[in-house]
Amino acid sequence: MSILLLLLSCSKPVDLKTALDPADCFSSLRAQLEANDCKKLSYLTTDGKDIMIRCHKQDADRKNEWDTYIFRLSYTEIPIPEGAEEFINKYKICEDSEWRIEAYPPKKVK
Repeated sequence: MSILLLLLSCSKPVDLKTALDPADCFSSLRAQLEANDCKKLSYLTTDGKDIMIRCHKQDADRKNEWDTYIFRLSYTEIPIPEGAEEFINKYKICEDSEWRIEAYPPKKVK
């Protein structure tokens, strides 16, 4: 058991920003989710301008950021609300001509 804890503590988190293709954010996010066994997604739309998705798994089955984090997708053409730029840019992992994608650890969304 202690070896497993040691290995987990030494594992480096995935750099979500470099894992997505900045030319096609949506397709590369979909590919990452599929590669991490996300067959089902839970989703929520808050104001009709964005959607939040998360891999639908039991917490015990989650293995990394791709099946744990909550991803917010919004159209690039929709301006970021005034005063929210710093917060959104902190969590933004990809932006192309169509989509802006942010990644939030579950604790940040509650």
